[in-house]
Amino acid sequence: MDNSVSPNPGAVDGDAAAAVTNTATAAAAVSMADAAAAPTVADPALASVVRPDVASALYRASHPVDHPAFDQFVATIAALRAPDGCPWDREQTYESIAHNMIEEAYEAVDAIEARDVAHLREELGDVLLQVVLHSQIAADAGEFDIDDVCADVNAKMVRRHPHVFGETSAESASEVLDLWDKVKLAERNATGAAEAAGGAGDTGDANGADGAGAADGSGGEAAPPRRAGLLDGVPTSFPALMQAQKVSRKAAAAGFEWDTLDEVWEKVREEIGELQEAYAAAPKAANGKVDASAALASASGARATAEVGERDGSASAPTDSGLVDDSGFGSAASVALTSAPAFGPAAASGSAAAAVAAVELEFGDVLFSLVNVARRMGVDAESALRATCAKFRSRWAAMEAAAAAQGRRIEDLSADEQESLWEAAKQSCQDAFVRR
Repeated sequence: MDNSVSPNPGAVDGDAAAAVTNTATAAAAVSMADAAAAPTVADPALASVVRPDVASALYRASHPVDHPAFDQFVATIAALRAPDGCPWDREQTYESIAHNMIEEAYEAVDAIEARDVAHLREELGDVLLQVVLHSQIAADAGEFDIDDVCADVNAKMVRRHPHVFGETSAESASEVLDLWDKVKLAERNATGAAEAAGGAGDTGDANGADGAGAADGSGGEAAPPRRAGLLDGVPTSFPALMQAQKVSRKAAAAGFEWDTLDEVWEKVREEIGELQEAYAAAPKAANGKVDASAALASASGARATAEVGERDGSASAPTDSGLVDDSGFGSAASVALTSAPAFGPAAASGSAAAAVAAVELEFGDVLFSLVNVARRMGVDAESALRATCAKFRSRWAAMEAAAAAQGRRIEDLSADEQESLWEAAKQSCQDAFVRR
């Protein structure tokens, strides 16, 4: 990565910043539900935010055909949560049903990838149930309701599409994504500035923790509230691949980026080399898998040999060039070794664990660098890997069917027979994926 290009979260173009600045105006303008006539360019609140041709469309969109089924659904969920409603629904909280949100979203994605429209219709309903139920829980607590949710997301969509509702230009999907990231960054900066302004001038506590001279009870200048970091908005509960895409995309939007795709490929090669070095240095079981316990067993044997040598005088004292320091475990292990015994099972156990951890970390670096390759190529890494998993499963099912036709099981076939079936499955499944 070219570190000469320092991340600059404040460096966003004027259109993106303006889109955020005008959020309140835009939200008010597009929700003129009680206006007697459609807004035109003469309406100052709207004219300052969106193009005249879009203004009329926005007004029409604010007066859509009624959706009685949606309204009835919201009423149904409210009734289930009412005092005389369903005991189960009444006792649910955000936390108790949080996992359902994830499960229903994944089931909807499965229906999409299966191209099962009827199933998708059902699964989208289940996703909507989670949104409405969470909103009703909030409404019951006096926090917000489904109308607030809809109003907020509508304002966000207007704000993040200045190429539609403003004068910014975006001619391709890629340009739209870049603009989306810039607007998000401007939103974050605006939020951080507002929070900082709101916290200015606070006094310290009587203990003087927040400023000099506060110990006498006069209070010092309060430490400013911590500004939300650029990556704080990416949930750590995301699947790892999705999280990697999100954090790398945000960092790139802030200017922390390679100049060319070739540089990213060079980073991939560098990380692969470091992974190979870490693996070579790590203790391994007979099957080649990294295994810290293998080093512990080896160290125990070496210790026993040393003790025998000490008794008969044939062995010299162990030195720092023994099991530990010759391992080449790298920085992760070096930290662990500074406080570890220099020799023996305890030392081997700690350093071996560090070596195994180093392999895992280096493997993660390889994956993360490949995620950046995908991002630069415009490929969604999560979707790409899901497609590959689906492809493998399809081929495996074809292999099982072919083996079953012979009255055999996959595990009963020789390696050559399995390879033959695999090649046949690749050919038979290829057309299906091309058609998709």
